[in-house]
Amino acid sequence: MKILVLGHKGMLGRAVTKFFAENTNHEVTTISSRWGESNFNEEVKNHEADFIINGIGKIPQKKPLAQDYTSINIELPRFLETLNTPIVHPSTDCEFKGNIPKGESYTKESVRDADDDYGMSKAIISAEIEQGFKNTKIIRTSIIGHEENSNLALLDWFLSQSGSVKGYTNHYWNGITTLEWAKQCQNIIENWSNFPTLNQLGTENHYSKFDIVTIAKSVYNKDTEIVPFETEITVNKCLKSDFVIPELEEQITELKEFFGK
Repeated sequence: MKILVLGHKGMLGRAVTKFFAENTNHEVTTISSRWGESNFNEEVKNHEADFIINGIGKIPQKKPLAQDYTSINIELPRFLETLNTPIVHPSTDCEFKGNIPKGESYTKESVRDADDDYGMSKAIISAEIEQGFKNTKIIRTSIIGHEENSNLALLDWFLSQSGSVKGYTNHYWNGITTLEWAKQCQNIIENWSNFPTLNQLGTENHYSKFDIVTIAKSVYNKDTEIVPFETEITVNKCLKSDFVIPELEEQITELKEFFGK
């Protein structure tokens, strides 16, 4: 099958492109134009892909304008749906405020209650996809991975640090690596009719941000000191997973090997 990966230079798209090229028999293609450029729509259409994986997204760490969230996180998926090509769309735990008690998880029936521009943009399009899109399936999770020439995301930020850093002990997370996302995406694409519109992924165990960087410290052999730090507000955006996912240390170990770090 011919698979078009959009956003192949970003954290998610980079891992997906590398994984599908190296570990599957599918033909993997990318495009050079960017969403919003005059030739983007035609270039996507001309690829005549069997599947499209949308790795394009605007995230808060890059401080985009509110209209960027609307354009990329909402209008782009709407355009892709019109192509009548099966699409895998990434969503996020940021559809939720994260104010549930420690140990609990958001289910697929939980009300999307994000009140920030990013979270609301992801929640709006996810609801639209569930309610009426025919060609799009969602992977809702939170990801960590390696970017190219950037230290904005958590894992690369931590690996770029020296001395000591704070590790939040009351911010809880149970997401997956970009490599694991790619593996799950392959399963969905190759068994398309067996999966629902919304697919929610996460580890069974819940990890604090302190736990995450502690695992990264061990896997990547860093000597950075991690100082436990409790914030005034507890945040828990953990998701109830549809599938059994490897725990975080195994995932990060595989990610390190995958990228040759």
